[in-house]
Amino acid sequence: PPEPEAPLTVATTANTDLPSEPKPFLPPIVTRAAAAAAAANADPSPPEPEPAAASPASVPLAQSHVSPPEPSSESHLNHDDESSTSIGLLIGGALLIIAGLYLATISASATISIIKSPPARSIDILTMFTAGAASALLLLLGTGAVAYRRWAPPLIHALGWILVLLSLTYAGTAAAVAFYLMGDASNSLSLPAGSARLLILAAVAGIAIPLAFIGIAQRDSATRACDAAQPCPSWTDSKPVPVLMTFLTGLTVAALTLSLGFAGFNFPAFGSFTNHSISLPAWAGSGVVFLFASILAAAQRKTGWWLLLLASLALATALFMSFHQSSAAGFTEAAEASPGGSLNAALLAAGTLLPVVLILLMSRKSFDLHIDDHEHDHDA
Repeated sequence: PPEPEAPLTVATTANTDLPSEPKPFLPPIVTRAAAAAAAANADPSPPEPEPAAASPASVPLAQSHVSPPEPSSESHLNHDDESSTSIGLLIGGALLIIAGLYLATISASATISIIKSPPARSIDILTMFTAGAASALLLLLGTGAVAYRRWAPPLIHALGWILVLLSLTYAGTAAAVAFYLMGDASNSLSLPAGSARLLILAAVAGIAIPLAFIGIAQRDSATRACDAAQPCPSWTDSKPVPVLMTFLTGLTVAALTLSLGFAGFNFPAFGSFTNHSISLPAWAGSGVVFLFASILAAAQRKTGWWLLLLASLALATALFMSFHQSSAAGFTEAAEASPGGSLNAALLAAGTLLPVVLILLMSRKSFDLHIDDHEHDHDA
């Protein structure tokens, strides 16, 4: 506790040595209040030392003034690649649209021929349906490529491989038939002049043009361009190309069988041909089966793959047996007027489904991988 202060006394003695000015008299209470106010206003914390200057090595990289790196030549190459791929998609889509419009004119011409000259021929009705379906597919893919839709490059990629396999298979079949006709001395049929050159040109066009579309559609830059134009996911994102090939192949066979039914062709009944009253429901039923199997295959279901394979083998067997035991005229005429058959005609008729079976066999592993993924997710 503070000691009691002594009472103030006024000195009466005068200092004659050094003169001084008189000081004002302050009471003790005023002196203590001023000292307390000064202590309250003072900062109790000790003064902080000044920060030392940071050395260049201790300055973070984000705070240092570093000039941005110059763009490398690789980034320029990637940009040029994406630009060229975008232009390639536009050109490819425009070509698909032109091809679709050309097929649309063929379908329209067949339709006009049917209207002007009844009764309609079976080949005109078949041309109208098949050319119309192919035109719709090409117009859809071409529009998707021009609009940079995410589903367009995978489907164009799959369609390109289908056309390559079709061209190789049918070119080989046509070459075998041509050599057979030229080597058979008893055969009165002869190949027209220039048919070999036409066959080679058709094979090259059916292989080179689809390969060019494949080269554009399979680029990663094409996928990035479509992802930027359509950020939302598409149903083709998780589907490999063999699965999409199976889907498009099943759709093609479904459209072909339905077209044969509406065109009035007789249905092969494993050794004979049915009449017209039964042929349309039979062809329509086959088309529905192929369509349903294609939808399952689009979902990467192994059931759809098996259904497509069994239906294709069954139809190929029916065609072989019917053309072998009955005349080829029974395919378009009445069933009663079809005696006899031909092994060559049977092989050619059944061989039309050979590319379908090859595509299905090539895509089998893609459906097996889907089953393995489901089992892994279930175990997890």
